[in-house]
Amino acid sequence: MIKATPGYSHRVNHIFNIIGLGTPIIGALVLTPLIVKAYGANTFGALSVLWAIMSYISVLDAGIARTFTYKTSVLQGQRAVASLSNLVVVGLTLGMTISSGIGVALILTSKQVSLLLVPNDVVIAHEMAKGLWWLGAMAPLISASNSLKGILDGAGQFGKSAFYKTVNSAAIFIVPYVLSFTNLNAISSVRFYWLVYFFQVLALSCEVFGNSSIFQLKLLEFAKHVKSNIKDFLGYGIWANVSSLLSPLMTNFDRLLLSALFGPAIVAPYAMAQEATQRFIVLPLALSTSYAPIFASNDKKHALSIYKSFKKRLDTFLAYLFLVLAFIVISYFKQWAGGEIHLDKAVLLLMCATGCINSYGQLPNIYLLSRGLSRITAVLTFCEAVVYLPMAYFLIAHFELMGAAVAAFVRVLIDCISLRRLASAKNHFLL
Repeated sequence: MIKATPGYSHRVNHIFNIIGLGTPIIGALVLTPLIVKAYGANTFGALSVLWAIMSYISVLDAGIARTFTYKTSVLQGQRAVASLSNLVVVGLTLGMTISSGIGVALILTSKQVSLLLVPNDVVIAHEMAKGLWWLGAMAPLISASNSLKGILDGAGQFGKSAFYKTVNSAAIFIVPYVLSFTNLNAISSVRFYWLVYFFQVLALSCEVFGNSSIFQLKLLEFAKHVKSNIKDFLGYGIWANVSSLLSPLMTNFDRLLLSALFGPAIVAPYAMAQEATQRFIVLPLALSTSYAPIFASNDKKHALSIYKSFKKRLDTFLAYLFLVLAFIVISYFKQWAGGEIHLDKAVLLLMCATGCINSYGQLPNIYLLSRGLSRITAVLTFCEAVVYLPMAYFLIAHFELMGAAVAAFVRVLIDCISLRRLASAKNHFLL
């Protein structure tokens, strides 16, 4: 018998997660080539760099969003509503403070960063500086949105969380496409993203603070536990943040470096291939995330048994699925991307393989984080970064797109093998 936290059943959570993470795929597949056609490869490349920076900002919160998911699962399983309420207030305050500082720093350095990323195109660099300014203004809203969604995930409210994730992901593509019918540049999309996050934070706040199973704040009780709550975030959260900081840096490092070395136009075909092949992880990520509250709320032996049983079924299913997906991407990428985008088939094949292998690492990663083993994933991510970043710089500088694809493949292969071995281990030597 699987012990679950309050909320929907894990089967229903599977469906909600697949909808929340999968629905934006349709928008991305339909709208990405239209955006490229409307603005050109150069502008789209610059926009994709801003998307990469925005995804990086979303994890610069000291691991607070991940801590919320983990601690909410545990405390809801214990029916400790008062402790959870205290945690919500402290975590949101801490996250907003950290992200506000990061936002201010990005605003102050927006011109310098834009010239670093686009050194050979003054017009695009000027537009990118404006986009970076708005990203800085968005930073606290992104942190609050991710934290509140993390609380809902940990509480098993995947339907509500999935809805807001869908809105975020859909807006990424819908806004620049709509702006193509106006006189505004695609990079102007970022200011409209700010509005999306602003109203989303208001709606999410109503969801969390209006839910009596999550939030029942007692001021006297809150004052007693402020220090212990901060320790919770600095314990689990800081280790989770090591992974949160380094993982997206490694994921987006290739785009940023390609833009800095060869200009934003070369980023366009690579970014489009990533949009297609990185979607491979959506299904295993959605299924794995819905098991997070179950992994967190069961004892170690039972949780490991559930993990191994689910992993066996998922691995078999993914093997067949990826053969079909890889065939579709390789066969129809050129028709989908349009005439302006050219990418060597060997690079595309390698990126497909990277997407497939990356998918096999999602479940063990979610399992380790759900069990509170963020130190293990942090140490692993740090070791990967030490190997990957200099390797990627060398390969990209000498082999451009092929170098970026090879470096990403090697990183994901190391990551997947290591995560699967660590998740299946009965004792973890890194603790």
